[in-house]
Amino acid sequence: MPKVEDFISGQLGYAADVANKPLIVKNLIKMAGTRVRRLAGIFVFFTSLKENASDIKRLLEAYYDGKYKELPWGSIVKAVLGILYFVSFVDIIPDFIPAIGLLDDFVVIGWVVNAIREDLDKFIAWEGSQMIQINEPDNGGTKG
Repeated sequence: MPKVEDFISGQLGYAADVANKPLIVKNLIKMAGTRVRRLAGIFVFFTSLKENASDIKRLLEAYYDGKYKELPWGSIVKAVLGILYFVSFVDIIPDFIPAIGLLDDFVVIGWVVNAIREDLDKFIAWEGSQMIQINEPDNGGTKG
C-alpha cells in the first residue's frame, strides 16, 4: 500500500488547480456535506474527525465567500485536497471494503488538519469573534 504522504504530495498540484476554481470548491463542499450526513453513523465513532471536517468546511466556505482572507495559499490547497479525497471514488483503500474502507479518508483528513492546524485555530478564533460582534447589542453608536 502506498504511503499516504506520497499520495498527498503527488496530488497537491491538482488540488491547487481546483482551489483556483471557487464554484468547483463550493460544489465539492456540498458533496462532502452530503457524504458526511450519509456516513453519520460511522462518524459517531470519530467525533473529533467529524468536528475537524466541519471546521475545514466552514473555513473554505468563509474563504471562498470572501469573509475570511487570512489564509495562506498552501493551507487552502491542503484543505481542498482533503475534500477532494473525501468525495473522490479513487481511494488508497476502496470505500466499499467493510470496516477499513473509510480508514484512508480519515487518515487524509487527519493529515490535512495537522498540516493546517495553526491556520484552522486562527480561523476558529476569528469565527468566534464574529459571533461576539453579531451578538453585541447596538447602542446607537454610544457606549454604555
